[in-house]
Amino acid sequence: MERTHAYIFIVFATLLGLFEGPAEIACVAAILSIFFTQRFRGFRFSFIEIGILVWVIAGVFGLISAESRPSSEDMLRPLLALAFLVGLFGFRRLSVSQSSKVVFAFVIALLVNASYGFLQFSFGELPLDSLLLANPKSPQVHIPNHYGLRTVSGLYYNRLKLAHMAIPALGLLLIPTIALRRAFTPARKILYVLASLVLFVAVVITQARMALAALIISFIFTALVLARLRYILFLFAGTLIAAILTFGMRFGVERIQAIGTDFGIRAKIFGIGLSLFEDSPLLGIGHGMYRIKATAIKDDSWAASYLVDAHQLYLHVLAETGIVGFIGFFGMVALSLIFLIREVRRTRKEETVDSVALRVLLFVLVAYLSLGLFHFPLHHAPVALMFWFVLGLTSSIRHHRKANPALSFFDESNGEERVT
Repeated sequence: MERTHAYIFIVFATLLGLFEGPAEIACVAAILSIFFTQRFRGFRFSFIEIGILVWVIAGVFGLISAESRPSSEDMLRPLLALAFLVGLFGFRRLSVSQSSKVVFAFVIALLVNASYGFLQFSFGELPLDSLLLANPKSPQVHIPNHYGLRTVSGLYYNRLKLAHMAIPALGLLLIPTIALRRAFTPARKILYVLASLVLFVAVVITQARMALAALIISFIFTALVLARLRYILFLFAGTLIAAILTFGMRFGVERIQAIGTDFGIRAKIFGIGLSLFEDSPLLGIGHGMYRIKATAIKDDSWAASYLVDAHQLYLHVLAETGIVGFIGFFGMVALSLIFLIREVRRTRKEETVDSVALRVLLFVLVAYLSLGLFHFPLHHAPVALMFWFVLGLTSSIRHHRKANPALSFFDESNGEERVT
């Protein structure tokens, strides 16, 4: 079962980088594997886990009291938080080599996804698109305001999903390259940088401006916490490449020029979210109820895309789960963030698997929180799975640090159970 558990994690990571539906099934399989290998034994609740329960319970009250029910997709979205359990228990007792295989599988899957996206960008709609996509003409797979031109979306069939999922993959490639420079051969460094370049270019030509901004913000934040010049140099190089690519494409320039208009649209969407919050400020309107409640108050000037979600993580949580759920959700996030900042700062001079893992988790969490300023990233299943997994793994390391401060989190015994 121990070996099977590692294989299940590799499959989960691969599918998470390719398709969202199979990844959700693999997430359930990973939870069952956690149960059968009894990785939950000895666990004690902390304020992070309590925060999640508060958020879940607050949203359930609004859902129960609602006169109508949302779509199954909206109502079941909170279940994606089960990926927190995968992060919380799944990596316990995994060896460094097994963990590396999980990371490798996820990154390779994202590279395959991005490479397929380049074909879409170069040749337009492909035969596989019509086979797997219910609506190949969906606006979400085309350049905004140019629906006749295919953009990079890969096998997710949504350009934002690919852009947002490339963020953790870039962290897993770039941060070890910078931090473990002495352990990496020159050939391996070049390979990692080239793979990072492929993913970074894919993010740029998805036309997802906020994903690019989130990457930059997260890199700046991580560099400031570490106080390392090398991170700033990588950031400068990446920003320069992004600027050249963006201003080298007419559509990229148009996206930049449309920022003012998009801010006006966002202001209107935020107004809808605030009105829903005012309807039920304490416990919110309920999990998954945003779309159906927003549709009920729409007028002819509101496009359907305005009503899907609040287009902001913070406002959406506030509207659906109220002040109580907001405190639970972001209390949990704040505790995780504070822990990561403290530990990354404390281990900034180390070149170990633990220290690199902490930096990657900080990088991804800050990026998603930055993304949440103008998007609701939990709307997309693969992004939500990754978000909850990162929080779960952060909590797992935090529990381990408190119980075994001198012991590495990642087992270096090649898969044999560690005795503590």
